[in-house]
Amino acid sequence: MKIQLDTIVQSLTVPTFVIDIQHRVVAWNRACENLTGIKAADILGTTESWRGFYSSPRPCLADVVLDSSFGQLDELYPVHGNAKFSQGLHAENWFDDINGKRRYLIFDAEPLYDEHGKLIGALENLEDVTEFKESEQVQQNLLDRLKLSDRVFTHTDQAILISDSANRIITVNPAFTRLTGFTQEEVFEKSPSILSSGRHGPEFYAAMWHSLLTEGHWEGEVWDRRKDGSIYPKWLSITTVHDNRSKDPSYFIATFSDITERKKGEAFIQHLAFHDALTGLPNRLLFQDRLQQAILEAHRSKSLVALMFIDLDRFKQINDTLGHKIGDLLLQSVATRLRECVRETDTVARLGGDEFVVILSDLHQREVAGHIANKILLSLGRPMDLEGQSVAAPPSIGIALFPEDASKGEELMQHADTAMYEAKTAGRNNFQFYTPSMTPCETDG
Repeated sequence: MKIQLDTIVQSLTVPTFVIDIQHRVVAWNRACENLTGIKAADILGTTESWRGFYSSPRPCLADVVLDSSFGQLDELYPVHGNAKFSQGLHAENWFDDINGKRRYLIFDAEPLYDEHGKLIGALENLEDVTEFKESEQVQQNLLDRLKLSDRVFTHTDQAILISDSANRIITVNPAFTRLTGFTQEEVFEKSPSILSSGRHGPEFYAAMWHSLLTEGHWEGEVWDRRKDGSIYPKWLSITTVHDNRSKDPSYFIATFSDITERKKGEAFIQHLAFHDALTGLPNRLLFQDRLQQAILEAHRSKSLVALMFIDLDRFKQINDTLGHKIGDLLLQSVATRLRECVRETDTVARLGGDEFVVILSDLHQREVAGHIANKILLSLGRPMDLEGQSVAAPPSIGIALFPEDASKGEELMQHADTAMYEAKTAGRNNFQFYTPSMTPCETDG
């Protein structure tokens, strides 16, 4: 782990160092050597990370993170706050003597945890932005930089939009045109609101402008509209550039990128977290959430919730004799047939193995649950053609009702499970409503 961490830190192009739980420096990369003038060999193993930045001992930001000594922040750093996308800290300051030069550094520190969630150290990285801070004419410096960086401005994949103090667009880059469909000529001196999708209300933009005018920056997810009318999500970062003399806003620089694919990836990961990989049905986590929501709604509307526990009779025998592939195909087919037996507003979930559950919400008669159970028995009793094998999967079904049988989800699950085993005892391929006289028991599938 130490070798892997050191390799990762050394590969970073930004100055970075790591301290362990005893505040000893365990990694000090080459970029950090170049910035501070201190070689890794001279500082590794010591508790003197401060030597890279201060003339006398005092905590670095990584030390503050490690000790959770947040009360020291105001004293140690004139500018500080929480990191935007993590649980770490952000700070910045002038340093009078960093390797013989006066520098303005921005630095971020993050806690490090092992695989068990135990705090094992902290990481700190730094960025030298002295050049920006020392500039006496930020506006001219910005324009000069854009000219000097025309190649980057032209070829970057990030869309860039610059507007004046009245928020009229004065220039955009080619990536902006590729992403939005609008050319420079079409947007010149127009408001960026021509990109608005209509999905965000006035309060959203009021908060954005408040941040831009008071803090000089805003960053977040926005839904915008392209020239062809299509709506897409983007990650937008806007920076306010102030006039040196009046301190009023002179320009607003917006950079953004399409995050459609990233959101698809996030949605896919979320789907995996809450759905069964084999059948695509909700898994136990999502089922429990749906059950609680159904119970809350039933309580408000004075309706019933029926919970069905469904166990396939002799699935183990099918799996052992015909193979796991046929067993998996059977479970997928069962999932499809179960969905066909219920309404779109109902939930079919797989808890694992051959155990399925169905939540029937907003019922007003218990007989409806019995009718659905009969549909399921008939559907799963019909043979399924699985790669040339004719396989049926008759189930045993237990039904418990809220609020008749239980007032809480966990109790409702226990009663439905008990009723399901009663169905097995009664000869399988049938359904049973829970009654208080039933005794919890277990039967082989």
